[in-house]
Amino acid sequence: MLRVTMEISDNTANKMVRLHVKKGDESQFLYETHVDAMVEDVLYEVTIIYNGRLKILRICYGNQSRENIIIIMLQRRRIVSNRRV
Repeated sequence: MLRVTMEISDNTANKMVRLHVKKGDESQFLYETHVDAMVEDVLYEVTIIYNGRLKILRICYGNQSRENIIIIMLQRRRIVSNRRV
């Protein structure tokens, strides 16, 4: 199940909302939209983005299980963060 938290911009001229989309405790992505956006439209767009990310993972990692994909991604993040230091 996806979980979304919301942060509203203080800038009154540009009323934006930042949605933090998570699955469990794992952050998936941030999504910004206008406060006047229809909820149905935002849900549709967030769903398209999330499903697109899943398709890309399947293309990149083939038929590996979700657990294996997560392990590979975490290993790559550690390598990248070690290079930055």
